[in-house]
Amino acid sequence: MTRRVQRDLAEFVAFVKDSGFRPGTVLDVGTCYGTPELQQGFPEAYHLFFEPVAELEPRMKALTTKYRGEYHMVALGDKAGTLPMNIPDGAYEASSLATAKTAQTTRAVPVETLDGLLAGRDLPGPILLKTDCQGYDLRVMKGGTRFLQRVDLVVMEVNLFHPAGDPDLGDFAEITCWMRDHGFSVFDILSYQTRPFDTALGYVDLAFARTDGRFRTYHRWA
Repeated sequence: MTRRVQRDLAEFVAFVKDSGFRPGTVLDVGTCYGTPELQQGFPEAYHLFFEPVAELEPRMKALTTKYRGEYHMVALGDKAGTLPMNIPDGAYEASSLATAKTAQTTRAVPVETLDGLLAGRDLPGPILLKTDCQGYDLRVMKGGTRFLQRVDLVVMEVNLFHPAGDPDLGDFAEITCWMRDHGFSVFDILSYQTRPFDTALGYVDLAFARTDGRFRTYHRWA
């Protein structure tokens, strides 16, 4: 295996493919316009797309025409119901579930849980789960504790500060500890972004692998 310095999702996909990892199912939570690194990197997988912004449904249809899979026009969280979502005019990639502190111009969107939506589904493994939910990523995990037992790799956006200043939304320490307690260890750091407020490191994209899985078999350095 060649040495590498990987700092983005495309390089991570290439690395795990070189290691022989071929997911049977890829979940893209917070799809927006799509995640080409995953769709193009694993074209043979069955892809599940989750996106609550109604204006993006034509894009979801296009993705499921090009790739095997299905889409769900819902947000995912820790419990089913509805939540207000901020959807900036034309900037769908900046849409975020709103809290009492952040709500401004919002609309109600349906929310499901991974466990509720996929209960009883016989999805082919291995399974890769990606989330990009503007700070709600930990709530997605909390709504999928049973489903996570079937997942092999998780790629998640992890904020170093409480998103939107809301202490109820998990930061780096809370997320990594929660994932550890549910059987996943940090496996790679894929990318990062500083925040405009003071250029401090705002978030990183982390890859988590099952602590007892294939990617954690060896702990030697060389």
